[in-house]
Amino acid sequence: MAVSSLSALCEGVCALLGVPAAVLAPDALGLLAFSLTIEETSISVLQRPAADPGMATIVVELGEPPAEAELALLRHLLNANFALCLPHGPLFARNPVTGQALLQLPCPLDLVTPDSVYRSLLQATEFAGQWRQQAREIAQPTQPLLAGTALTAFA
Repeated sequence: MAVSSLSALCEGVCALLGVPAAVLAPDALGLLAFSLTIEETSISVLQRPAADPGMATIVVELGEPPAEAELALLRHLLNANFALCLPHGPLFARNPVTGQALLQLPCPLDLVTPDSVYRSLLQATEFAGQWRQQAREIAQPTQPLLAGTALTAFA
């Protein structure tokens, strides 16, 4: 059964994760949110009830791209945004304060259950771990660029 509020979603997801649920209260801007850490991945679930009482957003921190590969990694995420161009679909972003790459997932409260969000969080956590691993591999090639190349001087 769909949830009636962000608080109900928080309680249900936290119960499935076996962690205490936060007591949600709006901040000065009216934002409601709760945060979780699953397998070293930080996740926040946000809602602005005044703007859209039926919609929340799941924000998954993928990690800060290594400086030497930042352009390539962020370009890859932007290309994925283009390929995933769906109404209410996932999208990638960058936190302008921390530099973290983010995965943002829409969460229409009238269509989700704590179980469906829990499963989505586990999938997003797995994706985040894979993204971090690939970011490290791109930033640190396993061998130097010219490894195994025989160079000889011209006589």
